[in-house]
Amino acid sequence: MKTQGRWLGMVFSLVLIQVAWVEQAASESLSFNLRNDAARLEFMAPLGSGDLAYTASLLHHEDDGDYATLGLELVQKMDKHSYVGLGLALMAFDVEEGDGAGLGVGGFVRYAFPTMPALAFGGQLYYSPDVIAFDDVDRIWEAALRLELRVMDQADVYVGYRRVNVDFEPQGEANIDEGGHLGFRFYF
Repeated sequence: MKTQGRWLGMVFSLVLIQVAWVEQAASESLSFNLRNDAARLEFMAPLGSGDLAYTASLLHHEDDGDYATLGLELVQKMDKHSYVGLGLALMAFDVEEGDGAGLGVGGFVRYAFPTMPALAFGGQLYYSPDVIAFDDVDRIWEAALRLELRVMDQADVYVGYRRVNVDFEPQGEANIDEGGHLGFRFYF
């Protein structure tokens, strides 16, 4: 039985439900970044009044496939412009060689420089090893770095680098996305 797109379709549906819920729950941030052959949309919203947050993202690469995440993070503000988050993310992909999913463990950080709070460094890393990956997936990992500039009270622009990689049997390894991108983030 062919399962192409099964995992991605399931996560995509969950992301759409998440986005609909976020619209009613006063979202925290919306980010969009792109390069010539890839685009990514990301949401982050608080869950209640505590330190928990939902995260959701969709990445489309016109040649190498699609990738979606849905996460639950514990987020702590370090100061007005800096924060760190740790948590879990359901990571799903659909590439030419196949599809799959895994539960990623990782986190993200945004650090604004104290002497120049408009300038910040950010990054994220998530990893799903074989033991918490589904089907024939051996591992999934995502890493990203970015340099951000606050251009308005509620908006950043950034330049970054991202790599999303999967390894599964028997097809082998596939890069879903790798390279630099430009983006913006709105805070609500």
